[in-house]
Amino acid sequence: MTFSPVSISFLPGENSIGALIELMRQNIFYTTVLVAIRILGLRSGYPAGDDPIGELMALGRSSNIVNLLLELSGLNILFGLVGLYGPRKSRKLTALALTLIVISQVWIVRVIIFG
Repeated sequence: MTFSPVSISFLPGENSIGALIELMRQNIFYTTVLVAIRILGLRSGYPAGDDPIGELMALGRSSNIVNLLLELSGLNILFGLVGLYGPRKSRKLTALALTLIVISQVWIVRVIIFG
């Protein structure tokens, strides 16, 4: 089951908490996969090529992209944590924090796409 940030905003009450938790679990899983690809890319002697494994090795060897993806993943986890625990304190402060996180995510995606 996957959720996008748009679908989370339409879920009422208790379901949105479950959706945020599921989003964070998936993000942690994919972050682990990214770290594994990075380690394999650096340690493996597999040549970078046109085959899928070669493309993964090339991605793992690209420090800039991997670092940006890890930053994006960390921001996604932070978004989930603020979304879960923020509303109990202050809704305005939570909205501000979530907005700043999203702006940071958009900036990182812009750097990834346009260099």
